[in-house]
Amino acid sequence: VMSYNLLADSHAWKYRNELYRGIPDFILRWPRRLRGVVQEVKALRPDVLCLQECEDFDGIAAELRGCGYEGLHAPRAGG
Repeated sequence: VMSYNLLADSHAWKYRNELYRGIPDFILRWPRRLRGVVQEVKALRPDVLCLQECEDFDGIAAELRGCGYEGLHAPRAGG
């Protein structure tokens, strides 16, 4: 079982000056972070993968489908 907090893209930019000061923009951009997550999943090959703060379910599902994963999106309930 692998659990991964993806850092929602909206949070990365909303809190950029507070939490990610000094981090270059190209590192915070979602496409780069997505590639890193996919590489890690491929390397670890978990049977079950749980993702938090997943704002791009369709994008990550498409990437992981090629690795043999299928997914279910359960959006956060409440506020």
